[in-house]
Amino acid sequence: MTNAASTSNPSFIVEVGQAYPYPSHVIAPNFVTTKLSGKNTYNVWETQILCLLKSHQMYGFIDGQFPRPAGNGKEKVGVMEAWIISDSLVKGWILGSLSDGVAKKVVNRLKPKHKNTDFTAKDLWDELQRSYGPSVFLNLDNQIENFIHVEKELATRQAESVIEVISESEEAKSKDEPTEEKTRKESNKRGLYDSIISGDIGLPMYLLEYYGLNPWDKLTNNGNTVLHVAVGSSTKNHHELLEKLLEMTPEENTLLDLVNSDGSSLLHVAAIGGHIKPINMLVERNPELLLATDNEGHTPLALSISNMHIKTSHCLFEHMKVYRYLLEEKEKEYDALLRGEVIMTCKTFEQQEKKYGDLNTGISGEDIKTSKCLLEQQKKEYDALFTGKSGEDLVVLAISCQDFRLSKMIINDYPDAIVSDSDAVLTALARNFPRELNFWERGWKDEFERLGVSYRPTMVRLGNYADSPRAYLPLMILSVLFMILLVGFAMLAAVFYQCLKKLVQPFIYSTFSIHEDATDLLIDVCNTILNKANSSTYHHYYTNSIFEATRQNASTFVRHIMKRFPYAIWNTNEEGHNFIQYSVISRSEKIYSLLYEMSEHKNIYKTIKDAFGNNLLHLAARLAPINKLNIISGAALQIQRELQWFKEVEQFVCPLNRLQKNSDDETPEMVFTREHKDLVIEGENWIKKTAESYTITAALIITIVFAAAITVPGGNNQESGIPIFTNNIALTVFAISDAISLFTAVTSLLMFLSILTARFAEQDFLFKLPTKLIIGLTMLFLSTTAMIIAFGATLFLVFGQGNLSMLIPIGALTCLPITSFVTLQCPLIVELIRATYGGGIFFRELYDCFY
Repeated sequence: MTNAASTSNPSFIVEVGQAYPYPSHVIAPNFVTTKLSGKNTYNVWETQILCLLKSHQMYGFIDGQFPRPAGNGKEKVGVMEAWIISDSLVKGWILGSLSDGVAKKVVNRLKPKHKNTDFTAKDLWDELQRSYGPSVFLNLDNQIENFIHVEKELATRQAESVIEVISESEEAKSKDEPTEEKTRKESNKRGLYDSIISGDIGLPMYLLEYYGLNPWDKLTNNGNTVLHVAVGSSTKNHHELLEKLLEMTPEENTLLDLVNSDGSSLLHVAAIGGHIKPINMLVERNPELLLATDNEGHTPLALSISNMHIKTSHCLFEHMKVYRYLLEEKEKEYDALLRGEVIMTCKTFEQQEKKYGDLNTGISGEDIKTSKCLLEQQKKEYDALFTGKSGEDLVVLAISCQDFRLSKMIINDYPDAIVSDSDAVLTALARNFPRELNFWERGWKDEFERLGVSYRPTMVRLGNYADSPRAYLPLMILSVLFMILLVGFAMLAAVFYQCLKKLVQPFIYSTFSIHEDATDLLIDVCNTILNKANSSTYHHYYTNSIFEATRQNASTFVRHIMKRFPYAIWNTNEEGHNFIQYSVISRSEKIYSLLYEMSEHKNIYKTIKDAFGNNLLHLAARLAPINKLNIISGAALQIQRELQWFKEVEQFVCPLNRLQKNSDDETPEMVFTREHKDLVIEGENWIKKTAESYTITAALIITIVFAAAITVPGGNNQESGIPIFTNNIALTVFAISDAISLFTAVTSLLMFLSILTARFAEQDFLFKLPTKLIIGLTMLFLSTTAMIIAFGATLFLVFGQGNLSMLIPIGALTCLPITSFVTLQCPLIVELIRATYGGGIFFRELYDCFY
C-alpha cells in the first residue's frame, strides 16, 4: 500500500512522489449558482466553475496538468487511486452544475466513446466546451473584423491633421521667448496653414518667403511639415504648389527624413488620401519612399489598401515593380564592372533611371562591392514585403478590402506570398467572395459579352431562298418583305437595347468586374498551391476555407476548390461534418444544391451519420443560425423556411432515416419540435397580430361600402325610387366598384378570422397559414382599390356636372392611396407568394457532373 504523507489541511491527500488535492469539504453549489442549460448560459457558468477549480487547486484536472498516471507497479496503483478520487470529485462538481437535459446529453455522448474506462473530468470539460462554447468561425469572424477595424482606425488616425499650428518641440524652445513673439509665430504658421488648405498657390509661396520658413519646417503639433500639409490636402492647385515646394527642397535633403509623430512620410500621407499625382511626383523624386514604414510598420501600399483606394494601390504597386526592376539592372551593372566588362545600357533602362533618379543615393561609387552589398540589402527589404508572412498579410488585407485584382497581381509576381501550410489567403477569399450573380445579372452579363445584335441567321435563310426554284418566287417575295419588317423591328429593339444598356451598365458593371476578379484570383491561388506544394499537404490550405465558403454560401468557390482538389470533398471540420452536412447546418442552399449535381456519390449522404448518430435529417431539424433567420422578415416566414429545408432533406434521405434516433434518443421530428418551439410561438404571435390589424381594416371597409350602397349618390326619384343618375356612366362605375369592394372585403375578413381561429401547428406554417394570409391581403388590396374608385366616381357625379376636366384631379388623388398601399403592403404579399409558391431556393437541374 502506498504511504500517504499527512498534512495539516484535512482536505488534501498527498501521495508519495505526487500530490493531488482533495477538497471534499467544499460545497460546490455555493460557488456555481448558474446551471449550464444551453449556449446562452455557458459564459457565466464557465466563469463560476473556473473560479471554483482554481481557488482549490483543481484546475489541473481539466487543463491537462494532472493527467491520468501510467504504469502498473504497486506504488503506481496508489497514485492511480488518489488521482481517480480527485478527478471524480472534479467530475462530480461539473456534473452537479449542469441542468438535467445537458447532463443527460453529455453523459450519453461520452459513454460510447469510453467503453473500457470511465471518462475523465477533462473529457467532460472538453465535450461541454465543444457543444456549448463559442463557435470557431465566430471567433475567426471577430478576429478578421477586429483586424480590418484596426487597419481603418490606424489609417483614419494618420489621415487626420490637427490644425493647431505650434509644435511641441518649438513650444519647448520658445519657453523663454516673450509672449508676443510666440503669439506672432503661432499666427504666422496658422496663416500659412490656412493658405495651403485654401488651395492658393501664390500666397503660401509668399508667406514662406516673408516668414523665413522652409517646406520641411514643422507646421502642426503632430509633426506635419509644410510638405505634409500640401500632400494631404491635394487638389489640382495643390499639385502645382507641391511641385514648387519640392523644387525649393534641396536634393541633399532626402524626403525619407520628413516624417511626422506617427512616423508617416510624405508618401504615407499621399497613400492615405488616395492622391495619385502627388504619389508620382514623390516617387520620381525619391523612390525609396516606397519601402518606408511608419511607427506601426505599415508601408504606403498597405495604408492605401486599407483605405480602399484601388487605383492608388495599383499605382503604388506598379511603381514598386519598376523600382525592383531597376534594382536588378543596377545589380547586373555592378556584376559586369566587377568582372571588368563594359556593358551597354538599354535605352529603356536609361529612361527609367532618369525618371526615378539615382537609386544609390548615399552609396559610394568608389567601392563597388560595398555598393553592391547595399543594393542587395535593398532588394531583400523589397522582397520581404511580398514574401512570407508580410506578403500573406498584404494579400489578405487586399482581399478583405475587395481588391481582388491587386491580390492576383501580387500572387502572380510573388508566389511565395502564399505561406506553406497556411490557409489564410483561401480563408480570407472564402470570407469575402462576392455573392453569386442572380438571374437578371447573368443575363446582362451574357449580353455585355456580345459584340451587338447579330442578324447573321436571318441573312443565311435569305441566301437559301435565293437558291430555290422560280416556282417559289411569290413565297420568296413575301419572305423578303417579312424579313424587312422583322429587321425593322429588330433595329428598333436594338436601339432600345443600347439605350437600356447605357442606363444599366454603370450600376452593374462593377458587380461583374468584382466577381470575375475574385474568380480569377481563386484560380491563380489554387494553381500556385498545386505548383509549389506537395499533394500530401494540400489539405492544410483548403480545409478551413471550404467550410468558410460553405457558411458564406459561395458555391463558385466550392466548385473551383473541388475541381482542383478532388479529395477536399472528404474533409471534415472539428465536429466531424463534411461540407454537405455543414451546408445543412448553416442553411447554405446553393452549396446543398451541389448534391443534386453529383453522380452516384451522392447516395453516400442518404445514410451518413456524424459522431452523435445524427443523420442529414437530424441536422436539418436544428434551428438555423441567427444570421440566416434575420434575412427573412417575420417569424412566420422564418418557420416556413425551416420547414422547407426539413422537407427538402426529408425527400432526399432514405425513408428509414426519418424514424432513426440519434445518441440523445431523438428522431428528426423530435429534434425539430424541440429546436423550433420558441420560433413557432413567435410565428403564431406575429401572424395573429397581423391578422387582427387587417381584420379591423376589412371591417371598416365593409361598414363604409355597405352604407354607400344604400345611400346612392344624388338620391332616388321620389315617385319611382330609381336613382336620379341612372343613365350616367359614373353611377355604373360607382355601383360596380362598391359591390366589388364589399364582396372582397367580406372575403378578406373571413380569411383573417379563419387565421385567428387556426390551431397553429408546425405544418400549418408551410402552406395553410401563408395561403390564407395571401388571399386575405390580396382581397383587402382589391377592396381598398375598388372603394377608392367608388369614392372618385361619387365625387365626379356630385361635383363634376359633366365636366371631364374634373377627372384629372380626381384621378390623381385616387392614385395616391392606391400607390401607398402598393408600396407599403405589396412587398409582403409578393414575399409570401414567392416563399410559398415560388420556384424554391434549391436547384435540381443537372448541368455538369459536379463530382
